[in-house]
Amino acid sequence: MNEIAAARTEAKLKRQRLLSSLHELQDRLKPANIAGDLVESTKALVQETSRVAIDNARKRPGALWLGGTAAIALVGLGVFRRLRSNRNRD
Repeated sequence: MNEIAAARTEAKLKRQRLLSSLHELQDRLKPANIAGDLVESTKALVQETSRVAIDNARKRPGALWLGGTAAIALVGLGVFRRLRSNRNRD
């Protein structure tokens, strides 16, 4: 008889654990919670990426200057070509 009572108690505990796990899973799968988790992980990733970029810029200011200059030169070249092609059409 003791074994039956122990088995019932064990089954009841396992059922309670299963229900608890199901409730936790339902809570995690709510769209608002998924979106919130995504926002938090994205914020963390952006902060880490920004920190690494700032550290690299501090370590290598010349490379940052060179990259910025190259970007400005490419934009300027694109504007120049567009202006020149517009003048040739007229």
